[in-house]
Amino acid sequence: MKKKKSFGVILIVLGLVLFGFAHYIKQQVAAGTLQVVSAQKGLNAGKGLFNMAPGGDRVGSVVTSPIQRKIDEGKGEITYYTNLANVLQILGIVCVVGGIFVFVRGRK
Repeated sequence: MKKKKSFGVILIVLGLVLFGFAHYIKQQVAAGTLQVVSAQKGLNAGKGLFNMAPGGDRVGSVVTSPIQRKIDEGKGEITYYTNLANVLQILGIVCVVGGIFVFVRGRK
Protein backbone atom coordinates (compact mmCIF):
# COMPACT_ATOMS: atom_id res chain seq x y z
CA MET A 1 0.00 0.00 0.00
CA LYS A 2 2.85 2.38 0.70
CA LYS A 3 4.01 2.09 -2.90
CA LYS A 4 0.65 3.32 -4.16
CA LYS A 5 0.68 6.25 -1.76
CA SER A 6 4.24 7.13 -2.76
CA PHE A 7 3.36 6.89 -6.44
CA GLY A 8 0.37 9.16 -5.82
CA VAL A 9 2.57 11.75 -4.10
CA ILE A 10 5.09 11.57 -6.95
CA LEU A 11 2.31 12.14 -9.46
CA ILE A 12 1.02 15.12 -7.50
CA VAL A 13 4.49 16.68 -7.30
CA LEU A 14 5.10 16.01 -11.00
CA GLY A 15 1.78 17.62 -11.85
CA LEU A 16 2.61 20.70 -9.81
CA VAL A 17 6.03 20.98 -11.48
CA LEU A 18 4.44 20.70 -14.94
CA PHE A 19 1.86 23.28 -13.98
CA GLY A 20 4.65 25.58 -12.73
CA PHE A 21 6.57 25.23 -16.01
CA ALA A 22 3.41 26.03 -17.94
CA HIS A 23 2.89 29.16 -15.87
CA TYR A 24 6.50 30.26 -16.43
CA ILE A 25 6.25 29.68 -20.18
CA LYS A 26 3.02 31.67 -20.34
CA GLN A 27 4.68 34.60 -18.56
CA GLN A 28 7.58 34.55 -21.01
CA VAL A 29 5.18 34.31 -23.96
CA ALA A 30 3.27 37.33 -22.68
CA ALA A 31 6.51 39.34 -22.51
CA GLY A 32 7.48 38.16 -26.01
CA THR A 33 4.06 39.07 -27.35
CA LEU A 34 4.50 42.62 -26.08
CA GLN A 35 7.86 42.83 -27.83
CA VAL A 36 6.44 41.53 -31.10
CA VAL A 37 3.51 43.94 -30.98
CA SER A 38 5.87 46.83 -30.28
CA ALA A 39 8.16 45.81 -33.14
CA GLN A 40 5.21 45.47 -35.52
CA LYS A 41 3.97 48.95 -34.61
CA GLY A 42 7.42 50.41 -35.24
CA LEU A 43 7.71 48.59 -38.55
CA ASN A 44 4.29 49.78 -39.66
CA ALA A 45 5.27 53.35 -38.80
CA GLY A 46 8.45 52.96 -40.84
CA LYS A 47 6.50 51.58 -43.79
CA GLY A 48 4.20 54.58 -43.55
CA LEU A 49 7.17 56.91 -43.94
CA PHE A 50 8.34 55.08 -47.05
CA ASN A 51 4.85 55.18 -48.56
CA MET A 52 4.82 58.97 -48.47
CA ALA A 53 7.44 59.25 -51.22
CA PRO A 54 6.70 58.25 -54.81
CA GLY A 55 8.12 54.77 -55.39
CA GLY A 56 8.91 54.52 -51.71
CA ASP A 57 6.68 51.52 -51.23
CA ARG A 58 9.05 49.33 -53.26
CA VAL A 59 12.09 50.62 -51.39
CA GLY A 60 10.23 50.27 -48.11
CA SER A 61 9.32 46.66 -48.79
CA VAL A 62 12.96 45.81 -49.60
CA VAL A 63 14.19 47.49 -46.43
CA THR A 64 11.51 46.17 -44.10
CA SER A 65 11.05 42.62 -45.43
CA PRO A 66 13.87 41.08 -43.31
CA ILE A 67 12.44 42.74 -40.23
CA GLN A 68 8.95 41.50 -41.08
CA ARG A 69 10.36 37.99 -41.52
CA LYS A 70 11.87 38.14 -38.01
CA ILE A 71 8.57 39.36 -36.57
CA ASP A 72 6.73 36.52 -38.31
CA GLU A 73 9.26 34.03 -36.90
CA GLY A 74 8.60 35.48 -33.45
CA LYS A 75 4.87 35.04 -33.94
CA GLY A 76 5.47 31.41 -34.91
CA GLU A 77 7.53 30.83 -31.77
CA ILE A 78 4.81 32.45 -29.68
CA THR A 79 2.26 30.04 -31.14
CA TYR A 80 4.55 27.05 -30.51
CA TYR A 81 5.26 27.95 -26.89
CA THR A 82 1.63 28.83 -26.20
CA ASN A 83 0.61 25.37 -27.40
CA LEU A 84 3.41 23.78 -25.35
CA ALA A 85 2.31 25.64 -22.22
CA ASN A 86 -1.29 24.53 -22.73
CA VAL A 87 -0.22 20.89 -23.11
CA LEU A 88 1.97 21.09 -20.00
CA GLN A 89 -0.87 22.68 -18.06
CA ILE A 90 -3.29 19.92 -19.07
CA LEU A 91 -0.74 17.21 -18.25
CA GLY A 92 -0.09 18.86 -14.90
CA ILE A 93 -3.77 18.87 -14.03
CA VAL A 94 -4.14 15.24 -15.12
CA CYS A 95 -1.12 14.21 -13.01
CA VAL A 96 -2.39 16.03 -9.93
CA VAL A 97 -5.89 14.57 -10.23
CA GLY A 98 -4.48 11.12 -10.98
CA GLY A 99 -2.05 11.41 -8.08
CA ILE A 100 -4.82 12.37 -5.68
CA PHE A 101 -6.89 9.46 -6.93
CA VAL A 102 -4.03 6.99 -6.51
CA PHE A 103 -3.17 8.41 -3.09
CA VAL A 104 -6.74 8.13 -1.82
CA ARG A 105 -7.30 4.68 -3.34
CA GLY A 106 -3.91 3.50 -1.99
CA ARG A 107 -5.04 4.06 1.59
CA LYS A 108 -7.88 1.55 1.42
